[in-house]
Amino acid sequence: MIGTLEALETYLRALGQEEPSLAAECVLIRPGIDEAACVALRTAFPGLPESYLACARTFRFTGVQVGGFLLSPMAGRGTLVDGLLRTNSAVNPAWPRLSNEGFVEVALGESDLVAVACKGSRVPEGSVLALDLFDLEEAPALLASSFEKFLLYAGNMMQISAQLDGEEAVDELAERLVALGATEIMVDGWSSIAEEFFF
Repeated sequence: MIGTLEALETYLRALGQEEPSLAAECVLIRPGIDEAACVALRTAFPGLPESYLACARTFRFTGVQVGGFLLSPMAGRGTLVDGLLRTNSAVNPAWPRLSNEGFVEVALGESDLVAVACKGSRVPEGSVLALDLFDLEEAPALLASSFEKFLLYAGNMMQISAQLDGEEAVDELAERLVALGATEIMVDGWSSIAEEFFF
């Protein structure tokens, strides 16, 4: 089980060494964004949770995927700041809802966008939520209490997929999530993501 960001970093580095063609996409490299980029993000998104910024300062997210989630949506060849500014603008069909709810989109999966709750949102600041890309009216699913926890949960899903699949993998992920402090609501939030990932 991956229980810390350091353990996740080690796991992904080993994975990159085993599969060099995947290294650029899956390895978390230090450092992340600098203080100027943090200031730019705080200015653009007042209330952006420190739990997200702390992770973004620690690791480079641009072009990196963990557990099927791209950590720099719309960044392309630009910076993480550029990508987040584009993602959280009128070009994104989900932006009206994200803005109204006090969310900022920070990652993208196959069927879900991942957002963090900012200060003043109706959910606790720093919470990580998934919104269904194909039904933006659906209630968001709570995935984690902080972005660090989200990374750990996604990393465990990735690790499990190398050993198990199907229902066994779904059950193993649920057990690990609980062991890592996830609530029942969070485990439920991961269930559809896990089924799509493991089947």
